[in-house]
Amino acid sequence: MRSIQYHSFLIKFLILFFTLASSCGRSEPAVPDGEQKENPKEEKVNPVTNLTAERTYHANELRIAWSNPSGIVSVAISYNREGADDKNAVSVNVNVNGQKESSYLLKLPVYAPYQITAVAIDNYGKRSEKTMITATPASTETATFTNPLLSGADPWIIKSEGTYYYTYTQGGSIVVYPTEKVSELGKASPVTLWRPASGTSYSKNLWAPELHKINGKWYVYFAADNGTNANHRMYVIENTSADPVQGSWSLKGKIADPTDQWAIDGTILEHNNQMYMIWSGGIAGGAPQNLYIAKMSNPWTIDGERALISSPEYTWEKYGSAINEGPEILKNQQGDVFLVYSGSGYWVDNYCLGVLKLKTGGDPMVRSDWVKTSSPVFAQNPAAGAYGTGHNAFFKSRDGKEDWIIYHARSLPNGAENNGRNVRIQKFTWNTDGTPNFGEPVKIGQDIKVPSGE
Repeated sequence: MRSIQYHSFLIKFLILFFTLASSCGRSEPAVPDGEQKENPKEEKVNPVTNLTAERTYHANELRIAWSNPSGIVSVAISYNREGADDKNAVSVNVNVNGQKESSYLLKLPVYAPYQITAVAIDNYGKRSEKTMITATPASTETATFTNPLLSGADPWIIKSEGTYYYTYTQGGSIVVYPTEKVSELGKASPVTLWRPASGTSYSKNLWAPELHKINGKWYVYFAADNGTNANHRMYVIENTSADPVQGSWSLKGKIADPTDQWAIDGTILEHNNQMYMIWSGGIAGGAPQNLYIAKMSNPWTIDGERALISSPEYTWEKYGSAINEGPEILKNQQGDVFLVYSGSGYWVDNYCLGVLKLKTGGDPMVRSDWVKTSSPVFAQNPAAGAYGTGHNAFFKSRDGKEDWIIYHARSLPNGAENNGRNVRIQKFTWNTDGTPNFGEPVKIGQDIKVPSGE
């Protein structure tokens, strides 16, 4: 009896053992008949978006730009002549480094329509579906230049008889650079027009000269002192020659209103057959610096009292110091008068341009007839290497079809002696309401199409 019970127990134990062993050897439960196991879906890599191809100013070149999906480490850009075998496509991997927007410059072998594809690649090497566009580069080279053109501050330029004359704050004399192409200003040779005698009230610190042609004669307006900034006043020299780099220049004298206070950055407005001088003035060079205007009886004489037309009032006019300076006149095709000026201290990154517009039918001597913009119209652009953008002038392209601005800026932030100002130019347009649209400073080193007619 005990033997039977023992054998029965042994059989049950063995059955249980083999059942458990068989169950533990399975990696997954058995799939019931009629059912098929589903594999988990693999996570997809999103493709790039907003893929574009823009012609550059160089032949057979395209700038490709796109938006990156999140989690992407690189994008494979491929190009192939449209209709050609895909086996001949050329591909390059572009690291995107977590950026939302990326671009790449394609230098293509020949002029032809091309098919461009972009594939996003994640950290595991997984690839997205292709995003495709077609594009054709320019077939010929377009003349270009890059900013900055040369070093210097307070640029001024004027065109006469096919020649542009550029001047700036040289400090000890009045110097011009004649050139037929402003984009090649850096290649022009300087000509010294006039140097003051030593030991006078105007011997030193010659600032912001402006060259004007009035009634067939040439005049240069500038500020100077005897070595002490508090003594800065405005002066004018004259040349009767048709060419400003020919003939001789003579000092006409100091040009001042009856207050004879500190004054710099003089410019000329001709409006309704009346000549005006506009300048930046203050008390011994201290803040605030305001913009003043006065009537003129001739190119070297202010006639009557000055009138205040602008004071620093907005925050963007007060960085570093409360300053309005560098006034320049700009007129549109309708004859509207704009006064573009610089706000804040020239030594700070926030130095920028503001605008006053003279009301239609307004009196330039009445402050309320000048309407000021509440925000800057041209300011620093760190991404472009443009800090302290200001003190400008305007000029037309050689064929008269385009409007351009010339201005100074710094290529690095925070000012300092080893971070001097340099001179740049770029084209600007006009808004539908007739106001100027200066856009943003163009990036240093970026190709810019030369002014039309060059």
